Parts: sequence; structure tokens; C-alpha cells
Amino acid sequence: MKIKNDFVTNSSSTSFVGWGVTCDGFSDLPEIFKKALYEKCREDYDNINFTFEEFKENLGKYDWSEYIYDVIKDTHLQARTRPYSDDVYIAIKPSNRDVQDMTINQIIKLAEKELNELGFNNGVYYMAEAWYDG
Repeated sequence: MKIKNDFVTNSSSTSFVGWGVTCDGFSDLPEIFKKALYEKCREDYDNINFTFEEFKENLGKYDWSEYIYDVIKDTHLQARTRPYSDDVYIAIKPSNRDVQDMTINQIIKLAEKELNELGFNNGVYYMAEAWYDG
């Protein structure tokens, strides 16, 4: 797969293109993924003594989005959150250097495999999202 590397975008706009899933905030994430977020959060804060159920109930009090990146760091997946929104995009981007020699079908199958391991079982779709940050 060939990727154009000389594209220039306005610094106040963001785009995310890939094959993956969109989640409408924390409530839309699968239980396996929520549990992984909880474990990453506990690793950072040794003095946290709340249960997984309490974590889910009180999630609005915490900034959990940074832990998404920790959960997927050993995969080919990438994630983006939208400013002023609870939307979360998790996908394999074709610009990822590890997949540049793969066909689109191979990328889709890899995205399905890695997302299934994280509890996402509804398949993947092509996403092309863009938003203005300013």
C-alpha cells in the first residue's frame, strides 16, 4: 500500500481514517475493555481502593481517556477522542508503518482480530472522521 506522506493540514483540524470501531463514550465500551482500563488506572494510582463496579459507576469523575492508549499500546490499533465529545475511535490506520505492506483485506482482518481480543465483537468498518479543534 502506498501512502502519500506530504499532505499538509491546518493545525486546528484533525482527521482520523482507518478500519475499526466507534464508541459513544465509556458506556459503549465492552466489559473486557472497561476492565483493562480499570487495571491500567489502578497501576497508576496505588492508593485507589475502589472496586471495578465502583470504577464503572463513578467514571465521570475521572479522566479515563489516557488509559485507552495504554490498553492498546501492544497492538496495531490507534485511538482518538474527539474534543468536547465522548466519542472514541479505535482503529488500524493505513498510515501505520507496521501495516503499509498489507492489503486492505489483511488490515481489516487484523483490526477484527485485535478488536475481538479487546471485547469488540460487532465487526469493523471504514471510518473517515474530521473535526475542527479551534
